[in-house]
Amino acid sequence: MLNYFKSKWQVATASLLLSLIATSVHADGDSAQIRNLDNRVTALEQRRMSNGVITPPARPPVRDSVDLGIEVSGLYWWSYEGGTYPGTVSSNSTAIVNGKTQKVGPKGNWGFRTVIDYDSDHDDWMIDLGWTWLYSKLKKEVNAGPGSYIFPNLTSPSAYIDLFGSPLPAADDNLVYESMNSHIASHFNSIVLGLSRPSYMSKNLAVNVGVGLEATWLYSNHATQYNASLNNSLGTFVPGSGYSMKGRNDTFGVGIDIMLGSSWFFTKNLSIFGDCNFGLLWGFHKASRQDKFNPGTGAAPVSGTHVMPRANSFHMDSKLGLEWAGYFSDDSYRYALKVCWEQMIYAGFNQDLLYTGATEAGKMFTNQGDFSSQGITFSIGLDF
Repeated sequence: MLNYFKSKWQVATASLLLSLIATSVHADGDSAQIRNLDNRVTALEQRRMSNGVITPPARPPVRDSVDLGIEVSGLYWWSYEGGTYPGTVSSNSTAIVNGKTQKVGPKGNWGFRTVIDYDSDHDDWMIDLGWTWLYSKLKKEVNAGPGSYIFPNLTSPSAYIDLFGSPLPAADDNLVYESMNSHIASHFNSIVLGLSRPSYMSKNLAVNVGVGLEATWLYSNHATQYNASLNNSLGTFVPGSGYSMKGRNDTFGVGIDIMLGSSWFFTKNLSIFGDCNFGLLWGFHKASRQDKFNPGTGAAPVSGTHVMPRANSFHMDSKLGLEWAGYFSDDSYRYALKVCWEQMIYAGFNQDLLYTGATEAGKMFTNQGDFSSQGITFSIGLDF
């Protein structure tokens, strides 16, 4: 019996010792982790106190630099203005049958962008000023061809009321046309003043977060001509008859931008980059149009009107491309060559005036179209 109790006491003592050892080891592990975390935090705080930098700046250093940079870009973009559908081709002269609606654009055009930046001493913040200019000229010419007719989408119903005394066209004139041509010429300008700080997140990854102030304006002229209206009694088109519309849309807006970007370095020279900018603009539109109708006996003015509403607009610009960079002249200058695909959209920036219908000749509305453009951007930059 004594041996039995002695054996039990030894087992209990051994279990207690093992439990104490395990607890001690676990506590030592926790203490080591806590000490390691404390050491890391302390090192980070000491590093911050020594130079104030936790994420090192990603702007490349240049020997004897004056902290300035300039970038010049050539844009070859395809632009489009929403809502620009001047006519529909039909195989029937009294109703749209097998219709094919015609649109104006898109078409490739050249533009440019210039950006000047300054690397400040305050936490390496970068201040930049950029100007983007884009000219787009869109054209659409259509000849209906044998057995086809063009139904106009932009004509004024008041022309038919004045000439025929009724909201509906006369029986011998369905007011469909043999051909049409439509042109849109637009000048787009945008100036952005930005504040950002490119920073390294790791050895081969840099990110850039910024804010900016933007001023953007768009001047757009739209002209459409319908030629040779149909005389239903004769079954032929009337030479010299037609309808013309000229419209203009001026849009201006100011607002705030949010800028996000990243660069992924394959080597010290080659990287892939992606940027995305968002913005909200507040401004106004000034839309106007003039119409003339010619039944074959001489052109006569139909209408002239304009509207100037206030408006808010959202826009987005994104790009993805490659960059090759290097130094020359004993590292006193840094060059960068870039090529990227870029897309931008300005919601509601195209505000042409359209009529609501044949029975509501005096009512018009703006078409709430979007101005969008996309294409290839070539850039060359120099830091010195």
